[in-house]
Parts: sequence; structure tokens; C-alpha cells
Amino acid sequence: MRRTGEQDTSHSNRSPHSDPEIEQQVLGALLLDTSELANISPPLEAHHFSTVPHVYLFEGITEYILAHPDEKDVNLHTLKIALDKKGKTSLIGGTAYLGQLCDVVVTTAHIKIHAQHVVNLAERRLHVDMAKKGAADLASGNDEGATVGFAKVLDFTSRSTDSWGPVFPLDQSALPQWPSGKVLSPWADAFASQLAEEIQVGRDVTSSMVLSAMSIACAHRFCVKPKPGSYTEGLNLYIVVSLKSGSGKSPVFKRVRAPIEAYQKAYNLANRSDLAARRAAYEILESRVKRAKERASAAKDEDRAAALREAQDLEIELENTPYPRPLNMLVDDATPEALTKAMLDQGGRIALFTSEGGDVFAMMAGRYQSGEFPNLKPYLDPYDDGTLRVARQTKLSYEIERACLSMGLMTQPEALKPLGAEGLKGRGLDARILFNIASSTLGYRAARAPIMDPKVEQDYTEQMVRLLDYPYRLGPNQEREAFTLEFSEEATELYFVFKEELEKEYLQGGKLYEMSNWGGKIIGTTARIAALCHMGDLIGHPEPWTVPVSGDCWMRASKLTQDFWIPHARAAFGLLVEKNDLDSARCLLTWIQKNKKPVFQTRDAQRGMSRRGNRTEVLDPALNVLESHGHVRAVDPKPGPKGTTVANTYRVHPTLLAHVEPRS
Repeated sequence: MRRTGEQDTSHSNRSPHSDPEIEQQVLGALLLDTSELANISPPLEAHHFSTVPHVYLFEGITEYILAHPDEKDVNLHTLKIALDKKGKTSLIGGTAYLGQLCDVVVTTAHIKIHAQHVVNLAERRLHVDMAKKGAADLASGNDEGATVGFAKVLDFTSRSTDSWGPVFPLDQSALPQWPSGKVLSPWADAFASQLAEEIQVGRDVTSSMVLSAMSIACAHRFCVKPKPGSYTEGLNLYIVVSLKSGSGKSPVFKRVRAPIEAYQKAYNLANRSDLAARRAAYEILESRVKRAKERASAAKDEDRAAALREAQDLEIELENTPYPRPLNMLVDDATPEALTKAMLDQGGRIALFTSEGGDVFAMMAGRYQSGEFPNLKPYLDPYDDGTLRVARQTKLSYEIERACLSMGLMTQPEALKPLGAEGLKGRGLDARILFNIASSTLGYRAARAPIMDPKVEQDYTEQMVRLLDYPYRLGPNQEREAFTLEFSEEATELYFVFKEELEKEYLQGGKLYEMSNWGGKIIGTTARIAALCHMGDLIGHPEPWTVPVSGDCWMRASKLTQDFWIPHARAAFGLLVEKNDLDSARCLLTWIQKNKKPVFQTRDAQRGMSRRGNRTEVLDPALNVLESHGHVRAVDPKPGPKGTTVANTYRVHPTLLAHVEPRS
């Protein structure tokens, strides 16, 4: 028996093409977070809901949000008054049902998925209704009506986007921007927002680099444990921001990294006496090794074995003692060998942090190296705090345990090309990178841009210094270890929900179908971002590792991944394609839209592009680009060369043909 005011959401009387529970999730999420309306409407409208009460509720909530744009959630009492005036309160189940809607929502992060599901089901109901009418007309002898009805059904089927994924543009200007509201932490978001306004770049540019700086500050000293067991992730990130030349990369970079440089300078000044003492001890050890070798060389036969053992022991001690150097966490560019040496000198951690990322990619691709394949171990192993083993030609080999590399690079779009070159492609480096293909503001910048509030910049500096100043956890032998940040029960549950939802994106047509290697890392990367949000929120707490990472931190991180990092990764992997392939893909897309064909044969497309070249060199690469961006889908595909697919028939995403005029 239902309680008074409770809606019937049982399965017994519902249409097979409706889902009242999902509709409740949408409505409840809007009650809790009014900002989500802009994310779901359009396409969601009131008529998409399957029950009259839900139609009235959506209309009422929408009117409330538009009338109260500054309120973060819906005041249920005020909404009830508005519904009372229209005589709809009793029709929607009373005020008790409004409270029930809020109670059923675990998180608002999935509202876009739920809203699209409601829209899809509404389209299916329309489809069924049209089919029923066509069948009824046919049964009654109305052949003309049946023909029109079934034609509408076929037209709907060809246009339905229910089974299609999103279209990722070949023109990157349509990529999503950095999410609004609280994302990282209030102090970090405020600094990134005001810096973007002052330098006149997108907020995504400054926010990406601030996130990178937070990662550098916390890496090596903290790790995160998102679920029960031994699995952990480091807090280092590889972030690459691609932006046109002249857009303001250097001034952004200078301001973001300023606190790290200031901290290093102050640290080295405060510890110069200790550094001098350790250098003296190192040099004394060097002298002892030299003298021990001389004694062993001059020793008599009966004394030579003992002298040789002493010399060997001292040599090993020297090999395991890095030369004491001042704190310097940042390098601009370096060969893999120099990067490894810097990592060793800095106790296992280093950061590539530069506004000239093109030089770094050239180094990765093998500049100054001989051999068929570049040495990527200094970039791959330290991503997971792995052990980096280094073989030296003249001295003993050595290991860097818990090697840790962070990357924050800004570069021009064309500088990403080396990542798609032979030697780098397919070796896992690109799978570790968070890409931001930023839109240029050139031509739209204000001459009199607002200057950042000095208090905001000072707050950013102070909070970054606090992050940098957290200690290491000391092991049994006083070795430096990482503190573990554990997820709360809520965060762990949300982690598993997100992982389950993302798993579907590996299927054909999904967001991760064409970049499964990158997708295999993104769950762990999202956990890293959640932990960084946690550290940013708890700055000033003496022991933030004793406080579980909250569900809110996970939701902010997963929303960023879903709405920003995944689309930008798709765009980046498009940029890694040869320019000729992209040009061919654009040409093929023009042909498809000009001919307005929802399904086409490759032989027809080849004729349309015959001037550009043959199928192997032009058409197949163009089809692969369009398929990876969600524009087309192969029918009965077969394996092709180099991991591609080949088909003779392709379907076109319905949205690409929706607003194209037919041929005259």
C-alpha cells in the first residue's frame, strides 16, 4: 500500500518505454542543484516525461529556477505555493512527494545521462504510437493512412540518435569548456578564474595549470586508495595544454609556478648550512674512497684482500649517496638521461613544467638519441611511482625507488605531432596524458582587462606553500614514504558506479571505443584528481591523511573527467592523426552532407573523392578519422591493416544531416 502523497513507481502498470524512477532522479537532482537545468534543457522538455505529475513538476521546477536564478537549490515551500496557485499540488502527490524526490537522489552528477534516457524513451513511445496508428489504418483498409504512418516510423528510425554516441568535432572550437562552479578548491578556482580574466585566456587554460601545480606540490608524499585492497595511485599528473602561439601561455605559466619557485628559494636559504655540511661529508667520502684505492693498490699480498674490501665498501657507499644539491623540483626540458639524473638528485621526484612543451615532446621522440626506439622509461615508469633502473657505462648501475614524475606542459597544437609518430605511438605515453585542446581567444581579447585582486593571488601563494610544506611519512628506517589518502564509503561507492558506467563507453560507438589505452588509465587519474581536491579543501589541517576523501571530492573529479577530459582526449587523438588524413576526413564529411545520405557505400564515396587519391591512401584513413570522432559507423566491419577496420557500407550520425538542405 502506498503512503499518502507517494507516487506509484511500480513496474506493474508502467509502459515498457517509460522509467519513472529515472524521471524521479532527474526531478530530484534539479531540486537539489538548480544549475543542472542548463545542462539538460534542451534537449529535455516537459512533454518527454511519461506521467502527468512529472510533466507538471518539471514545468513548475523550470519556472521556479528561471524566476530565482541566484538560488542554488529549490525552496520546496516556495515551489508548493506556486503549484497551489495553479491547483497542481494535489495532482503531483503533495509536498510529501517533493521531499521523496530529494531523498531518492544519491548524486546529481549523472543527471545528463538520466535526462537523455528520459528523452530517448519519449522518442520510443512516439515511435510505438506511430506504428500502432499505421497498423490500425492498415487493418481498417486505410492504405493511404497506413503508408504515411509507416513512412513516419521509418523516418523516425533513421533519425533516432538513441543508439549513437556523441559527435566529436573535427573543428576543435566546439569543445566543452572548464565546468563552472567549485571544481578544484575555492582558493584555486578563484585564482584560476581571475588569472584567466586578466590575461584573457580561457579558464580551462589557467585551471589546468593550477591543477598541475597542485599535483607537483603533493606528488611523491601522498598516494590515494580509492577502494579496499592494496591498490593505490600516486598524485602526480601528466597535463598538456595545447594553445595557439601568442595566446598568453608564458604569462599564465609564470604566475602559476611562482609559488613553487618562491618556496624553493626560501627552503634552500633556510637549509644552506645543512646543505653545506652534507656536501662536505660527501666530498670527505670521495677522498676516503680515493685513499682506500691507493692503499689497496700499494698493499702487500697478505693485506691486499682486506684493503680491497674496504675500498669496495666505500665505493658502494659513495654510489648510493647522491651528491647533495639544493631543492629544485622543476625542469624545463631535458634528455631522458638528464631527466633521470635530476630525479636521482632530487630524491626520486621531479617535474617537467614549462610553457615550451614542444621541446619536451621532441626530446621524448628521440632528439639527441641513437637507436630505433626512443628511451621512454623515464616517462613511463615514474607515472606509477615505479622503480627506475639506470645502467651506467663507467660506474655501477643504480635504481631510483618510487621514482615520480609530474608534467605540466603548454604547447602549440602542431607540437603534439611527435606523440603520434613511430617510436612513441602505442607505447603508453599518450595514455597517461590529460589533454586540454584549448580554444584561442585571439581576436576577442579585451584591451582593458580586469586586474587580479592581490588578496586572491596572495591566498593562492600561501595555500600552495602549505601544500609544498607537508612532510613525508617516515618508514621504519627513517626512509621517506607516502601518506595514504583513503576514500570514504560514499566516495568508494561512487567510484564503482562511475567505473561501471564508463565500462559501457568501450563498446562500439562509445566515447572510449577508439582510445581504450587512454581509457584504461582515466579511472585512476580521476581518483588522483579527487585526492588533490581533498588536499586543496583541507589545507591547514595538520594531518589531512587522517580524513577520508569525501564523495563531494569524487563527484567534482568525475564530472571534470566526464565533461572535460574525455572530450578533449578525443580531440587530441584527432590532432595526432596526420594532417592529410584530417583534410581527407573533412572532404569526405562535406561529400556526405552535400549528398544527404544516411547510409552510403564506399564505392560512391571513392568516386566523390577520386581527385584526392585511391581508397587505401585517402578514403580508408578518412573513414577511420570520421568513425573515431563519432561521425559515421561501419556496417559489418572487418579487421584492416594496423588495427583499423574496413567496411563497404557506413551509416551517418543523424545529427550531421539534420540541418543540411537536400540537393536541388
